[in-house]
Amino acid sequence: MPKIITPEDVEALAIGGTILGGGGGGWPEIGRNEGHLALKMGKIELWSAEEADPNWKVVTVAALGAPTEPGNTKPMHYIRAAQLLRESGVNFDGVIAAENGGQNSFGGWIVAASLGLPVIDAPADGRAHPTAMMGSMGLHRGDYKSVKAGVTEGCELICWGSLQSTSNLVRAQANMMKALIALIRDPIPVSYTKLHGAPGAIS
Repeated sequence: MPKIITPEDVEALAIGGTILGGGGGGWPEIGRNEGHLALKMGKIELWSAEEADPNWKVVTVAALGAPTEPGNTKPMHYIRAAQLLRESGVNFDGVIAAENGGQNSFGGWIVAASLGLPVIDAPADGRAHPTAMMGSMGLHRGDYKSVKAGVTEGCELICWGSLQSTSNLVRAQANMMKALIALIRDPIPVSYTKLHGAPGAIS
C-alpha cells in the first residue's frame, strides 16, 4: 500500500532532503511551502518502486537553475509544464523527483496533487547533482529521445532531441529569464527507475 503523506512528513523531508542534497537541490523553505501547498490541493500517495506498476510511465519533475535567481516561477508553472507535455502527446502515469534537496525532494508533488497521480519513491539521484547528465540515469548512453517542458513566468519551452541538447536549451531558458525553471522531463517506466535511479531515497 502507498504511504499517504502527512504535514509531519513534509517537515521531515524538508530537513532530510536538505542534508542529503549535499548543498544543492534548492531551499528547504521553498520545498516546505510547496509540500504543504500540495497537501492542500489533494492527496499525495508515495509508492515504493516495488509496489508501483513496473510499466507505469513516470516523468521527472524539478526546479532547474540557480536557487539564488528564483525569478518569478510559481507552483502553477509545474502544472502548466505537465499540460504542455500532454498537449504534445506525451503521456505519463506518475512522477518522480530528480534528486534529494530542500526543494527538489518535493519534485512532482504539485503535479501529482493537481492531476491525481502517484509519486514514485525512485528519484533519479539520491543527492543533488549539478549537471543533467548526472541525473539522466544512464539514458544518454543509448538512443533515447529526450523531451523537456520548461515553464516560468513569461516563457514556455518544449523541446525534443538528445539529452544534452535539450538540457542546454532549458539551461539557456533559466539563464535568459534569471529564474528557476519548472521542469518536467523524460517519461520512463518504473522498472527503469528501479535499476538506474535511487529507489527509497525520498522515504
